[in-house]
Amino acid sequence: MGSAFGHLALGVDDVAATCDNIRQAGGKVTREAGPVKGGTTVIAFVEDPARLQD
Repeated sequence: MGSAFGHLALGVDDVAATCDNIRQAGGKVTREAGPVKGGTTVIAFVEDPARLQD
C-alpha cells in the first residue's frame, strides 16, 4: 500500500458495534471504542485480518 499515509479513517453510526463486527471477522481492535481525550468524538483503532501495511 505504500507509505504515504499513517491511517485510514471511516465514519460509522456505532463504533462499538463496528469493533465487534471487526473482531468477528478476524480483525484486531487495538484501541477500544471511546471518546477522544478531552472531547466527545468516539473513536477506535483496528487492524485488518491481513495486516495490510506497507
